[in-house]
Amino acid sequence: MSKWISVEDRLPIVLADMIDLDYKTVEVIIAAIDFVAVDVFEAGNTSGFWCEFTDYKKEVTHWMPLPEPPKECIA
Repeated sequence: MSKWISVEDRLPIVLADMIDLDYKTVEVIIAAIDFVAVDVFEAGNTSGFWCEFTDYKKEVTHWMPLPEPPKECIA
C-alpha cells in the first residue's frame, strides 16, 4: 500500500524524472486540509522546468500514486 508523501518532501514529478522528456503527466490521489481527491500533476522541461497540480494548486498537502487497476480492466 502506498503511503502519503508530503509535498514538502517530494512532488510527483521532479526534474530528475524528465530525462529525455519535454512533458509528462501523472494521476495522483491528493489530500488537503479538508478533502481527498484525484488530480493530474503536470511537468514540463521546455523553456525551464515547471510543474503543478491541475485543479488544487495551493491547498495540496500530500499525495500518493494511484494504485494499479485490476488486471481484468486492462484492455
